[in-house]
Amino acid sequence: MKNLLLFFFLAPSVLSAQYLFDFETGPVFDWQQLPPGRREVTSRDAVWGDVVINEIMCDPEPEVLLPACEYIEIFNGSRFPLDLEGWRLEVNRRGFEIGSLKLGPGEYGVLGGPGIVELTGPATGGPGDPATGELPADRVVPLFAPSGSLPNQGAEVALYDNRGTLIHVVRYADPGTGEQWKQEGGWSLESADPGRPCNTSRLWVYSEDERGGTPGERNSVFTPEEDREPPRYLYQGHPRTGAVSLHFSELIRFDPERMRRAYMLPPGVRCDSVSAGSPFFDHMILYFPRDLPGETGAILWIPPVSDCSGNLSPEMEIPVGKTSGPQFSSVQINEIMYDPAEGCPEYIELHHPGNRFHELGDLRLDMAAGERTMSRLVPLCGGSRILSPGEYVVLTRHPESLRRHYALDHTGQWIEMKEMPSLTNSGGTIFLADRSGNVIEMVQYRDEMHMPVMDDTRGVSLERISHERPGTDPGNWHSAASAEGYATPGRKNSQSLRETGGGEGLRVDPPVFSPDHDDYEDFLQISPGLEGTGWVIRLWVTDLRGNLVRQLANNHVAGPSSVYTWDGRGDDGRMTPEGICVVHLSGYHPATGNRFRDKAAAGIIYR
Repeated sequence: MKNLLLFFFLAPSVLSAQYLFDFETGPVFDWQQLPPGRREVTSRDAVWGDVVINEIMCDPEPEVLLPACEYIEIFNGSRFPLDLEGWRLEVNRRGFEIGSLKLGPGEYGVLGGPGIVELTGPATGGPGDPATGELPADRVVPLFAPSGSLPNQGAEVALYDNRGTLIHVVRYADPGTGEQWKQEGGWSLESADPGRPCNTSRLWVYSEDERGGTPGERNSVFTPEEDREPPRYLYQGHPRTGAVSLHFSELIRFDPERMRRAYMLPPGVRCDSVSAGSPFFDHMILYFPRDLPGETGAILWIPPVSDCSGNLSPEMEIPVGKTSGPQFSSVQINEIMYDPAEGCPEYIELHHPGNRFHELGDLRLDMAAGERTMSRLVPLCGGSRILSPGEYVVLTRHPESLRRHYALDHTGQWIEMKEMPSLTNSGGTIFLADRSGNVIEMVQYRDEMHMPVMDDTRGVSLERISHERPGTDPGNWHSAASAEGYATPGRKNSQSLRETGGGEGLRVDPPVFSPDHDDYEDFLQISPGLEGTGWVIRLWVTDLRGNLVRQLANNHVAGPSSVYTWDGRGDDGRMTPEGICVVHLSGYHPATGNRFRDKAAAGIIYR
């Protein structure tokens, strides 16, 4: 049982053990399937989710009615009394050891700065006095310095027991909801549902209690929700040679042996090993025996993954490839919201019109009033994050606020830039540069670039019309269309040039291939040959009689650089007999309404 941790679905009075957690690979075993002798849990051994981080006061000033003191509230959602002596709290990897603290089932503890003792009353060990709001002294632990231990801009917070077992972990930041004036300080962040320990980071809301927070009490915002949404794939990174990290919208669980079936086509290699990223376990890292392919890229096939509640994702096909250094205009500034509507943050959208993979961690952003030169380049992101061909990404300080304002999906397109340069309403110059300060893209924006008939441009973005014309050309920019809500963050611009059709047509290479795994022409490479981005396609293979052999893509979004690979297997997993097959392609463009069909023949032979 070394390095194993139980996963729970919690309610305040109900404990239902479901999963075991392995620190190398994430949650992998079904708790109910373990032998009865291994299901015993003692009151001394806490497991994942027994105690949850339930409320955070990171910015207590200006104070409302509570003491001007940082604090973290924790909640024992298990059925057992727990002794937290010797446990450790980490804030951005900085550790604080908890002294004497015992919590019964359903009880709250408060960890804070020295001023937190002002909340305490008699050390009764029972519930606090609802009339005075006083907490029993034995459930309040001064832990931090007077201030500065909980960064206002957000942090990662993890709770470990005295054996070093991870019990709970969260991220916190401005949730982008509620009254904007609460961002000035004095209001805590509350978890809307402590019964969902794997989703706490997405459930923060500002307290609605008139005191500014509810330390030691049930949260003022309490809206339990049933989790029915599977984890969503967000984006990939390349942490080192031959490794691909896949990031998801929530904590994931998977069978490591099954995940080793993941493979990359071409060159047709399987994953050597896989590990889950700690401490959040919301991403996995796959290791391959060779480096990623070059310019042409490949498709990485991944089996389904699950979340804590058992919601299963579909199989995934993810374009991957070796990254190349950005060149001038290979990554473009595509949309600018410099004067947003009330409650919506500024944003800059980037678009990758080429066919190579770029490392976003290599790019820097700067903003200058007027036409001044660069002065302070800010990295787009920390760690490795890949921009794939045809992708859009949106840079903003508050992604959640942006998503809520425009009712956008939770995807990997949103990049939180806490230090993003401000966009002046009077106009200015935006610079995109590489690590060495070489300018990749430059755009000078101003109000005159909007439609002349618009009296008020607040809440209206500027969109790039063509990726083939420079961003410095004022005539290459236009106000976003009213039919699209005056903004299109994360998707094709409303004012871009329209695609006209299917480009060069469907191509297969080689015309005859031999899928016998002898490392010679084992795979059929299929290029739809599309012109422009944003096509929704279906791609399938039949025999000469029209019988379906293999469905390769169904409602896939594709563009000029899209490439698919077939290994000769049918949908039933069997190898297709020798002979002639027909590859069929149908496409639809939502923006233009254009449709097309195409087909090409391919031969199979076994040597």
